[in-house]
Amino acid sequence: MAPNETVAHIQPSAPSPGLVLFNSEEQSDIVFLVGNEPDPIWRFPAHSFIVENASPVFKSIVESGRNQENQFNKRITCCKPEIFHVILR
Repeated sequence: MAPNETVAHIQPSAPSPGLVLFNSEEQSDIVFLVGNEPDPIWRFPAHSFIVENASPVFKSIVESGRNQENQFNKRITCCKPEIFHVILR
């Protein structure tokens, strides 16, 4: 660290797994389909091991789908896609 730098100005050495995997198809095991027709349905690939630790609501969603296939879709109709994007991020 240079003498004039503070801890707040130092970038992390590696991005967090959540940022690297956010909205990534690679090894995703859950897909949130968000919105109501006739509006477009937004698709958010996610990783259950990350989202289930984010909140009790996501944990419940992941656990309810765990008995299904390795990858499953979860339809979300109670939220606008733009809002869900912010929540998931």
